[in-house]
Amino acid sequence: MIVCAQGPTTVGDAARSLRVSTRVVMGLCRVGTIAATQASRRGAWRIHKLPMDGPTLTTEAIANCLAVSERVVRRWCKDERVACVKIGRSWRIDFDDGSRLIMARVRRDN
Repeated sequence: MIVCAQGPTTVGDAARSLRVSTRVVMGLCRVGTIAATQASRRGAWRIHKLPMDGPTLTTEAIANCLAVSERVVRRWCKDERVACVKIGRSWRIDFDDGSRLIMARVRRDN
């Protein structure tokens, strides 16, 4: 996990950064995927760490570039063959790791 650059952030900011709903972010806070604190039982969450900072790629984007199915890419994520994080029901793959996969395929095909 990467510490937020500006310090603690709100659930809304984290949701916009991760491109998911605030409900998903609050669920990730509850289970500990996102490091956060809650002021009181019904208080607002303060996010301290996001699961992945920086650009990410979807399984669909990687699958299209590599000419494989999304199911294969999701299996790579589950097997931890790529740096990724599960957000809600979808996987987000680190941009650098996704680029490495794509470049390896290009080199292999040439």
